[in-house]
Amino acid sequence: MAPLALLGIALGSSGCYATAGAYTDADYVEADDVPPRVEVYPSYVYSGRTVYLINDRWYYRRGPHWVYYRQEPPELYRRRVYVQRAPRAPDRRLEERRELDRRREEHHRDVDRHREEEEREVDRRREHRFDERRHD
Repeated sequence: MAPLALLGIALGSSGCYATAGAYTDADYVEADDVPPRVEVYPSYVYSGRTVYLINDRWYYRRGPHWVYYRQEPPELYRRRVYVQRAPRAPDRRLEERRELDRRREEHHRDVDRHREEEEREVDRRREHRFDERRHD
């Protein structure tokens, strides 16, 4: 019998099996706690699904649950190293806050400008009435 066939029989009888890059249910762990805004974490498409790198683990949705890989696949390891070396992306919330602050400041300037125009108009009318009284 060929050596490869003997290996197959030996592994099959011991209850062991090998997978060529495929992962089984035993390779995943159901997550007890996942951050609320998973979509803001670095993501990558792996095996046809979007996975998110959170605290050095790759999470993804499996039905109604979040799971992570018990052992990080080599492709995801390389991706994690790349992500960790890359410069940090700007925080969208910080950018949104800055934009909101800029709009508020602009609004306050507009309100102040309008108030000044109204005050000048009131002063102009006052002067006009004063001038009318003087000429009477």
